[in-house]
This record gives sequence, C-alpha cells and structure tokens, in this order.
Amino acid sequence: MRKIYITLLFILTTYNLAVAQQVKSKLGFDLRLPKNYFHVDTSRSIDQIIKEYEGEALDINYISKLLSSSAKNTSFEVFLHRELNPNGNSINFNVIPNSGSVISDYLKTPKKDLCSALRSQIITMYGGKEKRQLYCDFKSNLNDKINTSLKIVHDGRLPNQHLIQYQFKIKNDLITATLGCFKNNCNLMEKDLLKIISSINY
Repeated sequence: MRKIYITLLFILTTYNLAVAQQVKSKLGFDLRLPKNYFHVDTSRSIDQIIKEYEGEALDINYISKLLSSSAKNTSFEVFLHRELNPNGNSINFNVIPNSGSVISDYLKTPKKDLCSALRSQIITMYGGKEKRQLYCDFKSNLNDKINTSLKIVHDGRLPNQHLIQYQFKIKNDLITATLGCFKNNCNLMEKDLLKIISSINY
C-alpha cells in the first residue's frame, strides 16, 4: 500500500459563514474564511496574530509553536477561531503536490486494511496511546470539484475531543483538511469545514 498521508493539528470552528473573507493560501489556492476565523499568516508577527484573538486566556507559547510550525512547513496552513481557545482547537490544510493518485490507491485497498493502517498511524502519532476509530469510509460528490474523498474520525488528544479529517484530490494534489472539535460542537463545525473546502479555488 502506498504510504498514507495524514497531517494532524487540531481544529475548532463555528458555524457563521454569512460574511466570509477571501484568503490567499500559501498552498496555491484561495478560500473563503468566515469572519469569526483568522489566518495564522506567517508573514505577520505573533503580536499581530494574538490581536486577532478575542477569547479567554491564551497560551502564547502554543500560538508561537503554531506560527513556527507553519513557517517551517510550506505545505501546511493554519486557521484559528477568534473566540475559542486554539490549544487543541484549530483548522488546518496540508497539500502534497503531485500525489492525488493516492486516493485511487486507497480505492484499490480493502477498506478494512486501509482503515486499520490509518488507525495505527494515529496511535503512533499520539505516542502509542490507544485511540478509537469512529468512522472510516469514502464520500462521493463532496462538492462539484471533488468526486471522491476519504473521511476518517478518531478520538482526539484531549478528553471528549474528536479528530475529523477529509482527504481529497484537486488537480493532481492530495489535500488533507483536518478538524479537531469537542463532541458537542462537531456537527456545526464539520458543516463549516465542508463549506470552506467547497470555497477552495485553485
């Protein structure tokens, strides 16, 4: 089986997409971001980014690490909610150029084997801690640009948190969209994520 690409960071969003801002991502596409999100833009200082946040106590060291990670990885982009603590609550996209054929390889792999491999990778990334796989299956017609995607859901790194990921192909690139959310928010936030994915313009 071809190496399975999964990128992890944890995400939390809200559901208001009524007013969106156009964001030019360093990943090679534009997207529409709801007004209650902000972009962890590596061209800005940490002080400028912190000013975007309007929620309760913020771990500045965590924001600094996010900014540093995004700056070091040109295929990785992070977005945060203005009012929800970003420690464990973030949205990110990862792009692997010229790897869109991975989705086709997935489809050729028995689903049981594929899902088991994905779960094992998640457990490894969490340092061997046991994590449940709550969902693993293909989705058809995610939107008019994406015919087939792989959706997986695992336990997150925090109690009562889920990690939701979509992998899909646009042009010949493999894109992973990752959402981390506390269970009582996941339904609304996943709807937001899907709308953001639909807004991608390569």
